[in-house]
Amino acid sequence: MVRVALSIAAAVLVALTAGPGRVFADPPKKVEEPAGGLSGTWKVVSMERDGKEIGDDLKGAKWVFTETTLAARFLGEGEAKFAYQARKADKVWTIDLEVVESARDGGPAKRVYAGIYSMEGDTLKLCYGAASKGRPKELATKADSGNTLVVLRR
Repeated sequence: MVRVALSIAAAVLVALTAGPGRVFADPPKKVEEPAGGLSGTWKVVSMERDGKEIGDDLKGAKWVFTETTLAARFLGEGEAKFAYQARKADKVWTIDLEVVESARDGGPAKRVYAGIYSMEGDTLKLCYGAASKGRPKELATKADSGNTLVVLRR
């Protein structure tokens, strides 16, 4: 028993003194989120889909982000909960929203919406494509693009 404990202690000591990259790989670099991060309560300022303003009755609706989830309200679809992953790809912030729970009937059991976003001060712009259309290239919508652009404010 003592021999096993000494062997483990010796291995840990060697690992700690071997230097970076020799025994352990360098730790992954944490990507810095935009100032303030996504976590918190946001209010819908505007929403458009396929180049047309939608959701006047959603203005002021609250969207709540935690570190890993989003609870949101959508026009004609009611409440929905998502798991999300945000990361920086090149110079663009990307977000993948996976439906966890939805008041909407139908649709595939697992839907993932790929999007991009930007934050300036207390304003968040989030643009995502229809599940079948892929990630938008810009924070905008056009006719038949399948994109939805939501502008939120803290």
